[in-house]
Amino acid sequence: MLQCKVITSLKDLEDYKEIWSQILERANNDNPFVEYEWIAAWWHFLGKADPVEIYVVVHKNTPIAFFPLTHTSRFGIHQFKFIGDDVATYMQVISEKEWLEPAIEYLLDVLTKKYKRLLFELNGLLESRESSKVLEKIAIKRQLPYSIFRVVTPLIEIEEMDHPDKKKKFKKKFKDIIRCENRFKSLGQLTFQPFEEKYEDMFQLYNRRWMKKIDTSGFSAGIKMLFFEHLANQKGRGFKVEINKLSFENKLIGFTYDICCRGRRVCYKMAHEPDFHIFGPGRIIERENLLKSKNDNNTLYDFGSGYEPYKLEWATKLDFTRKFLFSSNGLRERGFRNLLSALYTVKFKISSSHQYVEMKRDRFGEVLYFIKNATMKEHYEKIVDVCSNIFSIDTIDLYCLENQSFQPDMNFKEMKIQDILEHNHREELVPLFFKQYRLYSNNKEEITFLRNDQFIREESINYMEALPSNSTFIKDYDVNNLQEIVDMIQQEGLTIYTAVHGASYKKEVY
Repeated sequence: MLQCKVITSLKDLEDYKEIWSQILERANNDNPFVEYEWIAAWWHFLGKADPVEIYVVVHKNTPIAFFPLTHTSRFGIHQFKFIGDDVATYMQVISEKEWLEPAIEYLLDVLTKKYKRLLFELNGLLESRESSKVLEKIAIKRQLPYSIFRVVTPLIEIEEMDHPDKKKKFKKKFKDIIRCENRFKSLGQLTFQPFEEKYEDMFQLYNRRWMKKIDTSGFSAGIKMLFFEHLANQKGRGFKVEINKLSFENKLIGFTYDICCRGRRVCYKMAHEPDFHIFGPGRIIERENLLKSKNDNNTLYDFGSGYEPYKLEWATKLDFTRKFLFSSNGLRERGFRNLLSALYTVKFKISSSHQYVEMKRDRFGEVLYFIKNATMKEHYEKIVDVCSNIFSIDTIDLYCLENQSFQPDMNFKEMKIQDILEHNHREELVPLFFKQYRLYSNNKEEITFLRNDQFIREESINYMEALPSNSTFIKDYDVNNLQEIVDMIQQEGLTIYTAVHGASYKKEVY
């Protein structure tokens, strides 16, 4: 004989901590979002105002299943959702395997008798797991109207990395990453190690990363920030959070916030300094994190749901995460379910387009940031810049000065990347090092000119050409300093190239 109890407070839930954890341990659960530590932390920080009802199905005074739900009523329809809908990547019924189907059937009977009109909106169900399969089976069996919406969940099976076919793929991807990494390391010390800084530093970096993008997660905002900080200090039988960092010259430039559970590592959040984007720190973090997973004997590396190209490129296996929508057979709830179904059909169709997601998140984000923060002068300059790009034709003239002998005074100091880590214009300067420019200055703040010993580069017209040997290219200088610059470089016995825009007044000095 089965019975049903309802938990409506965190204090009452504490009495079930042991049996909850035992059920998940016996099932070898690897979904961290249903572990007791995650549920309790969510309820304490984020769920206080939510109408939480955790249903416990009991057999002979022993709990055999838990249903972590929220319960609301609209238009006379009682609506049930999984808890943590906006922060939990996955969710499921917590149950002994043999009791899963009987427990779901029994709870539906109880709720159907108690409430006339029912609607279930269950998010985060992995298709590969029993909860998803059994819920669909029961909906069909009871002839309940239902809809399923799914999003791809790319995974890496760690053991597959050594499979001959996959090994070649990973070797190629690692080779591309190492090429960028080596260029980065040539400029200074680059390390990947456990995060030991203040959590505040991590959240501030995340904010900088998303400053010009539209972030809907709220990871670093208000009470959610406290939730994720608290979660990082929790550890259970199968649950833990790992935070690792990427540092350049002992300065934090990236991190990954992973939630781990019995061999599954969910890469929950990752961010890096936008100024270093050109060096590919995100890909470096991903590779290092993947190698760490292998060394830690993890079985699954989980990117989370989404159609981002890099996730699909890395993946060795695809799962799908469902939103499962079903209702009782009454006219009112069927109509409401049909309305929600139509809305979710459009939403999931749009979200499956990476181009749209990228445009909304990145392009609209940049526009909104500019509108909110730009001065009137910057607005004017942007309009002029856009108009000039539409209506102007840009040409450059290339000048070459053969080597001559000089003995000048050295008034310019070459700046290393370490010198500009605290610079006010770091965002513009860091990419120059990736493009192999050398920066020179006559004081700590002002860059006097740029020099490239490998290429002639003119970004305004996307022009690049390899330099002959014993040559260098200079740009972004003040013509008043030109003679001094030329004298200094020619002391090295080099031929000097420079480019001048066709309409530039600088042509007068050549």
